[in-house]
Amino acid sequence: MPLAEKERLQINTLVARFESDAGVQAVAAVTRKADAYPEIPWKAFALGAALGSLAAALHPTVISVRMQTGMVTLDAMLILGAGAALAAIAVLAPPFGHLFLDRLRAETEARQYAQSLFLERELFRTRSRRAVLVVMCRFEGLVVVIVDTGLAQYAPPAELNAIGKAAGALLRREGPSAAFELAFDRIKTVLRLHALERNAVENNEIDDELVMENGA
Repeated sequence: MPLAEKERLQINTLVARFESDAGVQAVAAVTRKADAYPEIPWKAFALGAALGSLAAALHPTVISVRMQTGMVTLDAMLILGAGAALAAIAVLAPPFGHLFLDRLRAETEARQYAQSLFLERELFRTRSRRAVLVVMCRFEGLVVVIVDTGLAQYAPPAELNAIGKAAGALLRREGPSAAFELAFDRIKTVLRLHALERNAVENNEIDDELVMENGA
């Protein structure tokens, strides 16, 4: 589901406020999916085929029909039909497809997607190398925070990962706006705790507009 204009403007405001308060450049991004996950429909097909096989073996009505139409033909119809149906649902209904998503693979793909976006948007080109990218992957329900080299000593990876997990949980419950607000507030707190000296932001080196992509 695409973001409403009101929500997009709210997120842009959050980015601008963060830049003003923290003195660093920031980009917020939302993607539908970090990867295509071609294995998901196959996993759904396998489950459907297994359920079709179980129905063919156990259901009394099916057994009586098998005696009339032929065992092999009916079995094939049930197994392939059930498999194809679940595979289609997994593709067309993301919440169902998410049931077949491997969590570790999703985390890897989300981070790789965020790193690629960081390079694609050239967030490394700020003069002080102080830029933050917050990426939300809606299908995965994950949030990734990446900072440029000028902020690395002020934002330890463990703390950024913790922020990502907390924002991801909020993303799944309440949506992108609330998750971005939490992420930027906590990033700002971490930078202050690690004594980042605030720079005055005289002009925008990077476009503040929310990045919205379909992803893979």
